[in-house]
Amino acid sequence: MAGNNTSFERGASKAIAAPFRKAFILLVLLFVVIIGRMMIDATWISRNGPDSLKELQTALQADIAHADEVPYFLPTVFDPPKTRAMNWALTIYHWVYVITSFDHFIAQPATENPIEAAAKRGITPQRDVFVAMMVGTQIVAVRVSLLLGALPLLALFYLVGGVDGLAFRSIRRIAAGRESSSIYHRVKYVQVVTITIAIIAYLWWPGESDPRKVFVVTGLICGLMFRYQTKFFKKYF
Repeated sequence: MAGNNTSFERGASKAIAAPFRKAFILLVLLFVVIIGRMMIDATWISRNGPDSLKELQTALQADIAHADEVPYFLPTVFDPPKTRAMNWALTIYHWVYVITSFDHFIAQPATENPIEAAAKRGITPQRDVFVAMMVGTQIVAVRVSLLLGALPLLALFYLVGGVDGLAFRSIRRIAAGRESSSIYHRVKYVQVVTITIAIIAYLWWPGESDPRKVFVVTGLICGLMFRYQTKFFKKYF
């Protein structure tokens, strides 16, 4: 009896902690994405010069403009895509740079405080690098908002691929075709890798990127792989 109670308590504690654990993982991933983007933007500016800062600003404006071109599947109670993208960019800029007063620290001239003046003398030559990091952070926020809006499109590709794959699975079962759990699991892992690489590449790409091509190509590839995965699904139901 005591063993059953212990198992129940462990299961309940895991169920309660699961949402917080997932939220923590998402925050860590977002932090890694932002830091990685900052490093890419800093390297981009250092190698290509201050003129590349205009390219980043143009990419930000283009991403916001693309928000109205991406298929919009969310209910009307949510903000329109362009408004949502701009709000996300302003929100992440506020939390990362305004609350920390980093933007004022860069913009304002040196003060009489010798420590602050010395710090600003070291930052001023690299001002374009820090501005590029700010713009890059906003680009990440805009592209994440576009990704969330395109999730129903990805689900549609998975739905079509899953239905077609289950139809081929039924044909395979009737014809006594070959089963393969290794193919099923390998395709599943390839899907995870494909989605991860596509998202990271899209968020970290320093130049302008058309989200429609990224979402459609990624969704098509994942839908085809999911079709192939369900075709070799072994469990009977």
